Amino acid sequence: MSLEKLQCTNCGADIEIKGDESNGVCPFCGTAYVRDKNVSLNKDCKIDNQTIIVNINTPTDNESIGDGNQENSAINEKKRKPVYKENRKHLYTLTECAVLIALAAALSLIKLWKMPLGGSVTPLSMLPICLLSVMFGVKWGLGSAFVYATIQLMFDLPEAMGWGLTPTVWVGMIVFDYLIAFTVLGLAGLFRRKKELGALLGTCLALFLRFVSHVISGTLFFDAWMPEEWSSPFLYSVSYNGLFMLPELIMTGVALFCLLKISAIKNLVFEQNGLPFTKAEKS
Repeated sequence: MSLEKLQCTNCGADIEIKGDESNGVCPFCGTAYVRDKNVSLNKDCKIDNQTIIVNINTPTDNESIGDGNQENSAINEKKRKPVYKENRKHLYTLTECAVLIALAAALSLIKLWKMPLGGSVTPLSMLPICLLSVMFGVKWGLGSAFVYATIQLMFDLPEAMGWGLTPTVWVGMIVFDYLIAFTVLGLAGLFRRKKELGALLGTCLALFLRFVSHVISGTLFFDAWMPEEWSSPFLYSVSYNGLFMLPELIMTGVALFCLLKISAIKNLVFEQNGLPFTKAEKS
């Protein structure tokens, strides 16, 4: 059967439909349409191969489409609603993640305690990343955490360039102290189905994995900076990184526990997953 190329009036995308189809839904934006070669042309219509596509929700001069097309319109509207809700949910999630990443980056610039060779205690800079993973799941959490890791690398890069690091140390630092260390924060949502307990366990696990990544980096790549009185690079790395990661873990865990005691935040995180559904939409 022949296919006709048409153009969606909503997003402008080129779509193909069968020659005998009179209606459908745009696969790109979810806009429902009715095709009618006898519809009067107006500013909301576009023509391709002598065929007019009209948005169902757009009023035209020709109101008498017919009972059959009205029934098809109702069916297409039902198809369009789930697509619209899904697109709106993704847009809201993306916006929420961007806001929380920005908040985490801003908090990371406030140093309560700074170590000489990287690492610092901040006012809960990791909490927003862990929180969004609990809200939206590990998939969104890992993606957002990777973006946050890249931002942290950009923040600290100018200072690290003055340390005189070798190429090998540079690679090890970038991979273990930034890309892996901050991306694992996105695993905080692993146990989110267990509500408060799962959020706390996941957050503690994520911060512990960041600590492990820093320890690996210190043991393998920064042993040359170990003081002479230390004989084990591993023990020195554990002690060095524990000085800032342990306070961070305690502060983040306590803050998350307190936040989840607030009913509005608890409802937002666990029951609505970050999307403000109305009662009508839930039903």
